[in-house]
Amino acid sequence: MLTELNPQDIGNIAWSFASRVVLDRPLRKSLAAESMKKVSQFRVQEVEMMLWSVSQLHSLLPAQRLLKLAAAEGLLSPRGAGAILTESEVRGLPRLQARILFQAAGTGLDGVSTVALNLAATRLACAGYSRAALAWLHLVTRQGQHDDVTKRLEVVLGASASMTRVAEPLSGYAQAINSLGDNSRSRGSEISTSKAALLLPYVLRHSTPGDPLSVCTAIENFATCVLHPTRQWFKIAGGPKAGIITEAVRGAPARGALLEIGTYFGYSAIRMAIANPGRRIISLEVEPVHALVAQYLIMHAGLTHVIDVWTGHSKDTVPRLFSRYPAAEHGGPLPLAAVFMDQCGSRFWDDLTLLMQLGALGPGTVIIADNVLKPGAPRFLWHIFSRDDFDARVISVEEFGMPGVEDWIAVATYHPNREQSDADLPHDEPHSVWKLEFEAQQVRLRAANVGSMPFEEWAVFVAQMRDGLIGLGVFPDSEIKAAGDLGIGLQNQG
Repeated sequence: MLTELNPQDIGNIAWSFASRVVLDRPLRKSLAAESMKKVSQFRVQEVEMMLWSVSQLHSLLPAQRLLKLAAAEGLLSPRGAGAILTESEVRGLPRLQARILFQAAGTGLDGVSTVALNLAATRLACAGYSRAALAWLHLVTRQGQHDDVTKRLEVVLGASASMTRVAEPLSGYAQAINSLGDNSRSRGSEISTSKAALLLPYVLRHSTPGDPLSVCTAIENFATCVLHPTRQWFKIAGGPKAGIITEAVRGAPARGALLEIGTYFGYSAIRMAIANPGRRIISLEVEPVHALVAQYLIMHAGLTHVIDVWTGHSKDTVPRLFSRYPAAEHGGPLPLAAVFMDQCGSRFWDDLTLLMQLGALGPGTVIIADNVLKPGAPRFLWHIFSRDDFDARVISVEEFGMPGVEDWIAVATYHPNREQSDADLPHDEPHSVWKLEFEAQQVRLRAANVGSMPFEEWAVFVAQMRDGLIGLGVFPDSEIKAAGDLGIGLQNQG
């Protein structure tokens, strides 16, 4: 019957089976084969669904073939490429990562094609193919797409190329570079006003290579000097927020890595690395363009050896990621000293629950969550304030780059050994929690549209969300003392 299905039907079926984690290999391979026959009839979104579904097969060959056909038809988006990039990262396939990055660079990649090309060469170099990586960088330079990072990479690789493996054949890479041409550059320029494309040259120009603090300062200045005058918000935890987060992380157990969910452009990861020298920082980012720019800026800051940025959605990546970081003494998951959540607030509790189920949280693990008031994370707050195995509080702070708009940061400490029966655990989330969750999601959807939301409207919404959360018994620190006779706030509620 597959021959009778249109592209939307094929994409929907593939997405449905993948989202329900039904790994019917024959069906997915058949769907992939049929999509390749009809790829010219597909839309970008349908290609994204197909690539996400097919990339989960044991063999990545069908996904690679579909990726190549979609790119030839001009249907490859960063998210489409990101699906197979996620798999190649988790499976430890650096040469495949390099090929995908080259393929994605040909789409214009949101105005940051040079980033993809340089990172592709870096993947090869880290795998021991420095000669191939160096030849690749020379091709990038000849195409006029180089920058200062390219030059520094050439210097480093030139010094080590004689000690590495025999280079792979470069004909395919040269062809990939040459195929970028004027068309891809013009396509990239159409969207060169994206925040990623504007941020990157600004930071490279206004910061010092190898100086993490100057990189963070440049990112903050980009927000305040470039975006703020145009009334645009930049989702980084800058200003006072940065101090709250780094101070909370300092209180984490001495042993264990730091996990960040929601890299964005790497600002918070770099901040945490500065405040916690020697700690391994693992960061996840769902948007491929953001992940690549973050990796680039971390490389520019000289922290690639400390911070790992992985591409992919947390629900797909977290269950498999810890196999790449086994604890040395028992082979289990790497213990986490702290978790910083800066992804979509509706995912906070689901992701934290997943980490608990995996055994990645230990006694004293610190959980920090940004934007729990703006636009809000009601389910997450209700749970951490309702359970005995968390000591939780929220801190009121002005949103960075949005004067006059309040936000809250949640800080909680996990105590898994506290006696707590199933009867004591909150099971049924009250209707008021879901009502607030729905309102927060509606605002997220609105803010994601072109033009976003005026600051004044954000302030009105925040006031309403604040009242709703206080109604659940969640108070910021500044009001806990004033409401101390109520027995709520810092105290966990039953």
